[in-house]
This record gives sequence, C-alpha cells and structure tokens, in this order.
Amino acid sequence: IDEETWREKGIFAFYPDQISSVSVKFARSPDSSFTFSLSGSNQISLADSKGNNIADYDTLKAKRYLTYFSNLQYETLKNDIRRSLLDSVLAIGPVHVIELKDREGKTHSMKTFAKPVDDPNQVDAVTGKHVSEDIERMYALINQDKDVALIQYFAFGKIFHGVSYFKKGKK
Repeated sequence: IDEETWREKGIFAFYPDQISSVSVKFARSPDSSFTFSLSGSNQISLADSKGNNIADYDTLKAKRYLTYFSNLQYETLKNDIRRSLLDSVLAIGPVHVIELKDREGKTHSMKTFAKPVDDPNQVDAVTGKHVSEDIERMYALINQDKDVALIQYFAFGKIFHGVSYFKKGKK
C-alpha cells in the first residue's frame, strides 16, 4: 500500500475560530504582504508588510478570506521529485510564504515555488511570448518543509490576494 495515496491531503484545515494569525508574504512584491491577527473576542486586525495597522479595511472580505483556510488541499505529493530539479526550484526562492498560527500557538507554514513548465518551448497562445512557469500549478513545501507537494492555483489562488484587496472599495 502506498502511504502517500491514502494520506490526508489537507495543508490548512482551520476554521476562523481556531486561527490566531495568518501572515502572507509575497517575495516578488513585498509591499503586498500582510498579517491578520484575531483576538479572543473574534476581533480581526490587519497589518501591512511593515507591521503598520490598517484601521479602515473591508471586514467582510477579511472574514471570508479567513474561511478559505478551512479546507486547502494539495493535489499530490512530489517527494520523489528529481533532486536537481528540486534544488533549482528552491534556489530561485519562494513566491509566497504563508504562516498560520493556531489558537494553541502552533505555526503551520507553506512556502510556494514556481513550477517550471513541462515543455521548455511552450509559448503563450495569446501573447506569443515564451512561458517559463506553469500557470496552473506550483510546488509547495509543507509539514515543516519535509514534504514537497503540487498545488493548484485553482484551489489556492484565493489566498494569494495582496493587502490592497482588503482596502474598502476594491472589487
């Protein structure tokens, strides 16, 4: 029996009342990074990449965003990935670093990395430009960086909003 086939695929499985904080760091656009902190009375505060409190933000978007962490699952584990490929992917550095601290004080993290396209000659059908990164999937380091997983933008894209998404009046 292949253990990875039967293993729980959840990366994040926390309801808002189980979350103490969520930090989202964007390596490619650091100013988009942010942190949500939740107090015991379910008050939510939002801080920008520099730790400055943002008082006027869309609280409904914030509450909805926090519900996204209740069921985020990887597609498949890739612990058998070729070492040279993994080294080159990791050397470029993470695209996102997500850290969720639960109410017990334990930190759960995920680092995402761009996945190179399978066909090195791939061209964007619309722009005609060479494509180097897979637009549907990414690699993720999970479980204290012990496991390499393949994740889909379709499932995880909703947590990759920058801080500006939460500003009032933004669609």
